[in-house]
Amino acid sequence: MGHSTKTTRRRFLQTASVAVAAPYVITSKALGDDETPPASDRIVMGGIGIGNMGRGDQGNFLGRKDVQYVAMSDVRRGVREKSKGKVDGKYGNKDCKAYNDFRELIARDDIDAVHIATPDHWHAIMVIEACRAGKDVYCQKPESRTLREGPLMVAAARRYSRVVSGGSQRVLQDYRKIVNQCWGGELGTVKSINVNVGPLSKECNLPGSDAPDDIDCDLASVSPKLSNSKPDDRLSKEWQEKHEKFRIQPDILREWMEDYRFQLKFVVQTSDDLTEIQELLGRISGSIPPEKVLLMPEGTDATTIRGRDESLIDVCKQFGYRYCNRLHIEVVGNERGT
Repeated sequence: MGHSTKTTRRRFLQTASVAVAAPYVITSKALGDDETPPASDRIVMGGIGIGNMGRGDQGNFLGRKDVQYVAMSDVRRGVREKSKGKVDGKYGNKDCKAYNDFRELIARDDIDAVHIATPDHWHAIMVIEACRAGKDVYCQKPESRTLREGPLMVAAARRYSRVVSGGSQRVLQDYRKIVNQCWGGELGTVKSINVNVGPLSKECNLPGSDAPDDIDCDLASVSPKLSNSKPDDRLSKEWQEKHEKFRIQPDILREWMEDYRFQLKFVVQTSDDLTEIQELLGRISGSIPPEKVLLMPEGTDATTIRGRDESLIDVCKQFGYRYCNRLHIEVVGNERGT
């Protein structure tokens, strides 16, 4: 699957310490048998979006002897429960983990690859984030929704040395005849080809509706404003003073955190911001799980963000925070409402 086999000194020492601390027991299942390859030859797999096409993809991967299916993610509770039951039934255990948030799945170090079959507008984000997390990817068609998304997905696969495959297997089956005619010169010199794939997607304003009972729609993503957040100089002095007065309100933040599932997202510009963030976390609560803290590089263009992301990723690794890329800047640009 294209994974690096390089062993770092830290990983070697961690592995060695475990080996010294306790006897290493190798099970017969790990060694493999006539029906199952050894663990070293199996691809550890997770699925994201298990309805419709995702359900079929899951079944296909479960049917492969060289795949160990360990986790799945779907926003629908009923789908999660049914999918987990299917995987547990296959292996005769209760080991499959079911996640509401796909980010928890791709954060697992033990997963080699994921398959994705979510609604189309999620494909680019999930493929890029999975590549960033070190996963190989199989994504259902259409792989991307816009012409801008496609090259970004390719760039992510190359940057992180990932194998990314898409569900376009029917192309040559359906159109091989006309392709051969073009390649063979049977139709003469082909100067242009017109392709009709239906009308473009349209913006729409749907009426409000209640959240479905089996979908968890509550995730409070709170972004406290640090001192690096300054209102536009063109705004009135009164507005700027109001911003400074109310940008941090620990009591309100604590109330949100008590009543809702939450994550705290901070926009980071310099190392001084990190000190401010840690001081603020202490003021709010002394027991905020680090995985609920997201750090995002400040910037309104992709070049600036890429220049800051590596150092910020290192900080996240050091403190257990989560790195939050400004993916919307790359996908749609610096547009309001994104």
